[in-house]
Amino acid sequence: MLEQPEPLPGPVLALLEALRDVTEQKRIESEQRFLAEVGPVLATTLDFEETLARVADLAVKDIADLCIIEVVGDDEEVRRLKVVSRDPSKAWLCELLTKIPLDRRRPHLMRSVLETRRLLLIPRVSQETIASFAQSEEHLRALQAAEIRSIVAVSLVAHATLLAAIALVSSTVSRIYGPADVRLAEELAQRAALSIENAHLYRTAQRATQARDDVLGIVAHDLRNPLTSIIMQADLLRRREAEPEGRPQKSAEAIKLAAMRINRLIQDLLDVTSIDAGRLSVEASRIPTQQIISDFVEAQRALATSASLELRLDIDPDLPEV
Repeated sequence: MLEQPEPLPGPVLALLEALRDVTEQKRIESEQRFLAEVGPVLATTLDFEETLARVADLAVKDIADLCIIEVVGDDEEVRRLKVVSRDPSKAWLCELLTKIPLDRRRPHLMRSVLETRRLLLIPRVSQETIASFAQSEEHLRALQAAEIRSIVAVSLVAHATLLAAIALVSSTVSRIYGPADVRLAEELAQRAALSIENAHLYRTAQRATQARDDVLGIVAHDLRNPLTSIIMQADLLRRREAEPEGRPQKSAEAIKLAAMRINRLIQDLLDVTSIDAGRLSVEASRIPTQQIISDFVEAQRALATSASLELRLDIDPDLPEV
C-alpha cells in the first residue's frame, strides 16, 4: 500500500507561492521590456525585409535560441529570409538552414503556419517530429544540430494578406514554450505585420511617384523641342513679315505667347517633382499687374470666340507692380 506524502509545512508552501509570484512577475517584466524594444526597431526602417531581420536579432536576444523567418513575395512564392541563432558559433548552421532548398509541397517546419495561418505550438519536440520536418539527410542533420526542444510559430497577416511567418525555437531544457509565449508571439506578429504593411505601402507610393516623375520627364523632353522651334519661328515671322496693319505681327505674337505659356506649364509640372524632393527654389521678381491680367485674358480669348463671346479688357495703366 502506497503511503501518502506528508503535506508541506505552511511556511514552505508560502515560500513556494512567493517564488512562483516572483517568477511570474519577472516573466511579465521581460515580455514588456521585449515589446518595448520591438517598437523602435520596427520604426527604424521602411524596408520590410530589414525590419524582419532586426526582429529576428531581437528575438534571439530575449525570447528564443533560434529564430526562423520566411516571407511571401508578390508572386506568392515563399522563401526563407533569415535564420538567426543566439549562439554566434552556430552562424554556419544558420547559413545552412537558410540555403537548404525546400519542397513547399512536402512537410516542413513552417508549412502548417503558412497554409492555415494558424499558430503552431509544440511545447516538447521529439526526434520523430524533427525527422518529419526533414526533406533530406543534410536537412535532418541541420535540424538535429539546432537541438530543437520547443517551438512556437506565427503567421504575419495584414488585411487578409499573408506577409510572412516567424518561428521561435528553444534549444534550452528550461525554456519550454506555453500559453504566455503564444500571447507574446502573437503580439510580436501583429506589430511586425503592421510595420511590414506600412513598408509595402511606402514602396508602392515610391513606385507611383517614380512612374509619375518618368512621365513628367518624357513630357518635358518631348514638348520642349517643338516649343523651342515654335518660339524661334515666331520671332522670325515677327521680324520679317510685319505689315502696316500689323496682322502677321499679331499672329506671330500670339503664337509666341501660346508657346511660352505651354513652356511655363511644363515647368510647373517639373516643379511638382522638385517640391516632393524638397529642392524647389523660388526666385522672386517684379511683374507688371497689367501684363498678368492681359496674358490671362489672351489665353481665354480663343475659348470665348468659339462660344461667340467677345472679351474686352479695361485696365488702369497706373496699377502697381506685383
